[in-house]
Amino acid sequence: MKNYKIIIIVILSLSIFIGLYFYYCDLDKSLSKTSEILRLGFSFITLIIALKIYDRFGLNKKIAEKRTEIIVDLLIELKNIYFRIHNKTSQGTSNGPFFPKKDISNFLTSYTKEQLDSKILFQIGEKDDYIKKIEIIENHSLLPKSIRNKLEFLTKKGGQSPTENKELYRARIYFSKVGAKKLNEDKFWLVENGNDCTLREYINKYKDLFEEIETWIGKYSNLSDELNI
Repeated sequence: MKNYKIIIIVILSLSIFIGLYFYYCDLDKSLSKTSEILRLGFSFITLIIALKIYDRFGLNKKIAEKRTEIIVDLLIELKNIYFRIHNKTSQGTSNGPFFPKKDISNFLTSYTKEQLDSKILFQIGEKDDYIKKIEIIENHSLLPKSIRNKLEFLTKKGGQSPTENKELYRARIYFSKVGAKKLNEDKFWLVENGNDCTLREYINKYKDLFEEIETWIGKYSNLSDELNI
């Protein structure tokens, strides 16, 4: 669309210029100059059309294909990840493995309001081995920014002890057996940088990420009907 606008502007500019030239200059000279101007103008328009054809079937197509490949790889890694949620209450119960994409639809209705509104703690560094491939994808130069922005919450590093309202931090998220062994040791559980939020808000971050991936795939590829998102 942008290229068509440029062509229209060029044609209008040439028309105005030629009209003014005819009006103010000698007819024979005007015809000669007009011919040169038209040749130049048509050459310019031809160049734009050629660039558009190249753009459509060349570099942009390759970039779109590579981006789609990267996003599919990300989707595979995300769907392979699962974690468990331990609610540090009087019962001290841990839930079964939670697969973010698969379980989101039922998650927000199956948990109690108290559980969902609990703030979350992580064992810092415990999930690192599980997100290595995701971090590589996150840093790929062709990953769309809209998806990268939604992905940032999952690759946050570091943290600190809750400084106030510690009783609100009752939900503990862990990815491995190491995390499970240390559930009852308070010194290992911290507020992760960028994820000082409730369990409900954390799950919604996953939801937003998957929705952004689905939106991109639906808009820029023809795989939306074929992928098991």
